[in-house]
Amino acid sequence: MSVSDPLLKDLKGYILEIMKSNKKVISDHYSSLEFLCATIETIFRKGLSFGQPSPFGITKRDYWSWIEDLINNTSL
Repeated sequence: MSVSDPLLKDLKGYILEIMKSNKKVISDHYSSLEFLCATIETIFRKGLSFGQPSPFGITKRDYWSWIEDLINNTSL
């Protein structure tokens, strides 16, 4: 992913918007939080857009698989 990727620009914009709000606590009801989380998920999925070989053919990995691998301390 290049530094000029539109997803990174969106991410930066949402972070700046949250920082400018001057709120001490950001709750689930904050309007930009949903967009921030969705953008982070999209970035993770874009970075992991390759297949993983399995006995049943090639399966697409999702970022949850990567997070589970971290928790289980297995190789990525």
